[in-house]
Amino acid sequence: MVVLPIIGLCELANCPQTTSCGILRGSARPGIGAGINFYSFYMVGAPVAIGLAFVWKLGFVGLCYGLLAAQVVCVVSILTVVYKTDWDRESLKAKELVGKPGALAHEHADHIAKCEEGEGLSFG
Repeated sequence: MVVLPIIGLCELANCPQTTSCGILRGSARPGIGAGINFYSFYMVGAPVAIGLAFVWKLGFVGLCYGLLAAQVVCVVSILTVVYKTDWDRESLKAKELVGKPGALAHEHADHIAKCEEGEGLSFG
């Protein structure tokens, strides 16, 4: 019963963390999210959990506090990265990654025109 509020806080921190990691993956920067997760859980969470659980003899409660510490560091770090993102630059990068802007729209318009004229349709 003692650890349920701690685990609940961990789950509350997990939602923005997961969403922000998705934002970083979608903006072609998954390495940043992976690095933050690594440092948060292995460099902060694990030492805190080990210290609280085994050195200060808190047992399972100490392990849960270590998880909470990792989640808090992770969510604060990852939200900071998302907040400081230059979204104008990211939109230009996205256009670059998919090719020339407008080229796709032009091809699509040509295909629609051909279909309206009856070309390119096959029923059979």
